[in-house]
Amino acid sequence: MDFQINGVSYKASKLPAMKQFHIVRRVAPLLAGMADKDKALEGIMNGIGSLKDEDANYILFGLLSCVEREQTGHGWAKVCVGESLMFQDIDLAVMFQIATKAFMENYSGFIQGLPSGLNLDSLKQNVK
Repeated sequence: MDFQINGVSYKASKLPAMKQFHIVRRVAPLLAGMADKDKALEGIMNGIGSLKDEDANYILFGLLSCVEREQTGHGWAKVCVGESLMFQDIDLAVMFQIATKAFMENYSGFIQGLPSGLNLDSLKQNVK
């Protein structure tokens, strides 16, 4: 999946299946909070707030690990290595956008199989 954020090109690839599993089991409380569309943002925020730091880091760095950023004239570079972001201009908003794109790349098939209130369209609308 190729995408742009603030004029910067990125590409997300697939994570190994076991990594996908371990991320989605930590994300499950956030997805559960989206079941009621009218309270989706509240559910997401409560879910994020209840995550242990280790789980939040596992989710974010796990998703960011499959993303590369285009380097003009120098090919592509990983967005993060381990638990370190490789670009100082990636702020919280950009980090969440990148992680959301990586999530979509890796879990769109899984999300399509969820109950109607938790489908891919509701995730795209509620998590930007």
